[in-house]
Amino acid sequence: MSHGAPSVARARRVHPWLALLAVAALAMPGCLEPHRAIVDPDVLTRELRWVRADRVETGSGLGTHAMETNYTFRAGSGPPYSAILQVFSIRELGRRGTDDLLALTHDLVDQGAAAEGIEDVQADREGTRTLANGLKTHWFSQEGTVSASTALFKQDVRVRIIGEVGYDGRSSTSIIAVGIAQVASTQCTILNTCSQREDFRSWNSMVGDPQGSVRGAVSQYGLIHHLVTHD
Repeated sequence: MSHGAPSVARARRVHPWLALLAVAALAMPGCLEPHRAIVDPDVLTRELRWVRADRVETGSGLGTHAMETNYTFRAGSGPPYSAILQVFSIRELGRRGTDDLLALTHDLVDQGAAAEGIEDVQADREGTRTLANGLKTHWFSQEGTVSASTALFKQDVRVRIIGEVGYDGRSSTSIIAVGIAQVASTQCTILNTCSQREDFRSWNSMVGDPQGSVRGAVSQYGLIHHLVTHD
């Protein structure tokens, strides 16, 4: 992870690739502004100090409307490690099916991982769960290694990626959540003996739920689990 205050141009590299790709990928007829899906504010600082930032990406007139909300945890000098969660809220004419949402999310993750230099990406697991507010979702998880330092992640650290989708009929809004969390770093001694230091606290805080539905990540205050997807 980058230490010290990054420049504006540098900082923007961490966040906008999903937003820019989403705007391009969502260019199809639609209507109305979506409900902005957000993490319940009551859980944002229960385990780690996540910082929220809102963006609005919309079409005009009857074009697809999409909103983006970002949550970032920036590590200090050691673990828990840095992580970012981006939540997209989409409203359009008709309902986009789960397979279409998953295909779009896989595309965003693949292109974003390439843009951010995440290599050796391996698909690991996928599944379904029900969030705290009753929204049923489908998720997939991947893992890879950062090839070059960015504003959030140092070179050669291991990261996990989450992609999760659902449709909330109560707000007529499709939800896409994409997150990246560092889960390990390589540490070497002066004798050039190296080992990995794992820490899953930011991953658990981002994706966890009481049942450990996503790769066994347990948290009472997991951000995705506590998404507010309708009024």
